[in-house]
Amino acid sequence: MTTASSAASMNAIEERQIAKANRLHAAADEASSAGDHRRAERSCRQALAIFERIDGQRSPDVANLSITLSRILGGGGGDRAEALKAARRAWEILEPLRGSTPELSLLRFLARQQLGVALREAGDFRGARPLLLRAARTAERRFGKDSIELALALNQVGILCKYTSRYEEGLTAYRRSLAILRRELGASHPELASIHHNLGGIEHHRGRFRKAAVQAARSLAIREAALGRSSPLVAADAAAYAAILAELGRRREARALYTRAHRIFLRVYGERHYEVAMNTHNLAALDASSGRLRSAETRYRRATELFTQAIGRDHPDTALARYNLAALLATLGRPEEARAHCMHALRVFEGAFGKTHPHTVSTVDLLTELDGLSGITTSRRRRVRRR
Repeated sequence: MTTASSAASMNAIEERQIAKANRLHAAADEASSAGDHRRAERSCRQALAIFERIDGQRSPDVANLSITLSRILGGGGGDRAEALKAARRAWEILEPLRGSTPELSLLRFLARQQLGVALREAGDFRGARPLLLRAARTAERRFGKDSIELALALNQVGILCKYTSRYEEGLTAYRRSLAILRRELGASHPELASIHHNLGGIEHHRGRFRKAAVQAARSLAIREAALGRSSPLVAADAAAYAAILAELGRRREARALYTRAHRIFLRVYGERHYEVAMNTHNLAALDASSGRLRSAETRYRRATELFTQAIGRDHPDTALARYNLAALLATLGRPEEARAHCMHALRVFEGAFGKTHPHTVSTVDLLTELDGLSGITTSRRRRVRRR
């Protein structure tokens, strides 16, 4: 075979491999949209391996797939550390590249935004904020004030604002995002379910439970119509709605929705997963509010273990579970045992949110009661619950 023939043969093989990688990338996106994060991760890693072999470790194609991998790992409540690692890799590849082609500019925008998302999911809210705000500004400048890209970027800003108690800023971002998506996609498009879900979440945080319930019910209805009852994304909507119904005193309905969601999460993800941890935590809170204190203790302890395995001992969600366990132990007359959990939660909350955040203030109040009393009554206990 001549050199020219050999080169042509190699090029043909490479082109087939690239086409295969692109099909795998598309399959990963499709599986992720359907909530099948295991299949999405598998397809994405296969595509990534092909481009690494063809282009090397630091090509734009590798960065693009690293962005997708980070989104899949984080969006599925999977390995947050690996999601952050993939996002950092993408940014480290793209940030030093010179040139301003539309393709490269778009990749830089997506990499910056995904790094902000991954930092937020890892509990680094201060690191996430400038990246997500800049991504939103870039989306508006590059794609326009009515673009879907801007709507999705605003959604990410809104999520961050919920966690950091910037409620009015978050509501503004969500409402603007919802208006764009409704105009561009229609009121029943599945993408709108995420915004309704998040609007319900921020109203839940603010204690405006009836408003939260309207948004959560809408999210569940849209997503269930699009994906069916067995999707893990639908299960996440059901669990969020359940948390709000519990606050409204509709505990039987809440427990049914939690149980339904729990079965789906276990089937799709297995037990050691973020969504299972959060649902276990919320079932514990429901048990506590229903007077099932021993069951609540068991579930809070299990939720703490699962959160630690899924996202680490110093993540704010792990600290939240430990705070609620501390409050319950105090109610059960075990203040010394409660104090150790409360101290850990305080350290994490102060580091993540600062001294004036409601979680930090509630934890300081609980510590003060623990220091002054041998136990606290249920009526004085300050419980924080969040999905």
